[in-house]
Amino acid sequence: MRRARKAPEEIDVRAVREKSGLSQPQFAERYGFSLRTLQEWEQGRAHPDNAVRAYLTVIDRNPNAVEEALKRI
Repeated sequence: MRRARKAPEEIDVRAVREKSGLSQPQFAERYGFSLRTLQEWEQGRAHPDNAVRAYLTVIDRNPNAVEEALKRI
């Protein structure tokens, strides 16, 4: 039986975005976030929940997989 994986307790959203080379509006658009929410996370006024931290981890580690999965047909 496989053990469930946990998302990291914290994630540096700004670092993930900056590593992508995208501006805030570009990152929000590409990955389906509200620009305002992204700004709140980056400024530390809000924190992504567990599922979003997991999603951001995948974006950080394998952005091509995310982009492929989100392609519009």
